[in-house]
Amino acid sequence: MRLAGVLGTFWYMHSHSDEGRKWLEAALARDEGAPLAVRIRVLEALYWLAFDRWDHERAEAIASEAMELSAEAEIQSSLAASLRVMSAGPAWGLGDTERGKEIYEEGADLCREAGYTFRLPDFLFSLGYQLLLEGDYERGRH
Repeated sequence: MRLAGVLGTFWYMHSHSDEGRKWLEAALARDEGAPLAVRIRVLEALYWLAFDRWDHERAEAIASEAMELSAEAEIQSSLAASLRVMSAGPAWGLGDTERGKEIYEEGADLCREAGYTFRLPDFLFSLGYQLLLEGDYERGRH
């Protein structure tokens, strides 16, 4: 299962999304007893492959499962912030921009709390861009 999670990046970067999804889905089905952190990483890889194919419904389900597992494992770190990024994409893809904005605000707060400066600009840029599109310039400045 660990290898499958690591290969997720390879499959994504080399445009082998369908093959990668097949292997990751099989790994998750076969090894339900894997450590939660490993399952979450595999779900994260699977998410990006599903999202790459515009399968927003599946991506949303994967993100939800990963967030549930992170809560179960009491993960309050950069991984939790990364999972918020995963949840926002499908929300916007499915037309729920309000939920997308909420998720990005939660993610930015998590990044600040965890001192995770790597992902913070992603949250702020995406939130600011959506506010710009909506004409909410005042809120976008803060």
